Amino acid sequence: MPKVALATLGCKVNQYETQFLREHLIQAGFREVPFKEKADFYIINTCSVTERADHKSEELIKAAKKNGSNAHLIVTGCYAEAEKDNLRKRFPQIDLVLGNEEKLKIPRIITGPNENHKDTKSFIQTFHAH
Repeated sequence: MPKVALATLGCKVNQYETQFLREHLIQAGFREVPFKEKADFYIINTCSVTERADHKSEELIKAAKKNGSNAHLIVTGCYAEAEKDNLRKRFPQIDLVLGNEEKLKIPRIITGPNENHKDTKSFIQTFHAH
């Protein structure tokens, strides 16, 4: 059973959308673990209302790769949307940066290749190319 860790910063909309992701991923067979534990996927739903929120988003990105060096890292939300290119340059360990309009597609993206998730990295790269 693949493990997923979710982190959310910001508004109630982000909280609601993360809950949507949580429910759909659990329904798809994922087990949620605390963000500080090893996971197969780390999903960070960012905020960009303040400079402090930007900084917290970056700290979560760093923490995710420390926690699970081989894990897939997906960053979404307002900060991800506003700083997409900058995040890719500064944090090459990010597998996928998604804006707010694509956020709710995450369950489909990470369950897309097959049931045992062996080809997820290539599937994410293929999705990103579109």
